[in-house]
Amino acid sequence: MNVTELIQQDYLEWQRGDIITISAGTGKGKSHFVKNTLYDYAKEKGKQILFFLHRTSTLEQFEAEVAAEGKSDVIDLITYQSFEKAIIRQNQLDLWMYEFIICDEYHYFGNDSFFNPLIKNCSSSKNSKVLSSKRWFFKSCSRFSSSTYL
Repeated sequence: MNVTELIQQDYLEWQRGDIITISAGTGKGKSHFVKNTLYDYAKEKGKQILFFLHRTSTLEQFEAEVAAEGKSDVIDLITYQSFEKAIIRQNQLDLWMYEFIICDEYHYFGNDSFFNPLIKNCSSSKNSKVLSSKRWFFKSCSRFSSSTYL
């Protein structure tokens, strides 16, 4: 069973401030759900999706896929590190425009927080108020959280 089959229509009930976590193996459709089902829903509602990725190589792969599928009108991609640097440089990303914030490989927050002080900047900055008003979707291949669909 893939993520889209498992979630079914649950995403229609997600509210601002909800935190949805998906831990599933490679190839189970986590990104497929975001780039298809959630994209279609967001586009229909006139909403935007911000998709955080943990590696530049992954970002480049997703940029190519999103552009090829004509979905960059709704989905914006950024690495965690680019966001952290923007906070330090005070080049704030306008997070108010995003309804959904997707965190790929979300264990980044836990694993890297032990040695990366920039992670604290994400939540302790003036972004904390806007971030708490979004619908969060955390996805990972790693079993990092006990709150999962799979």
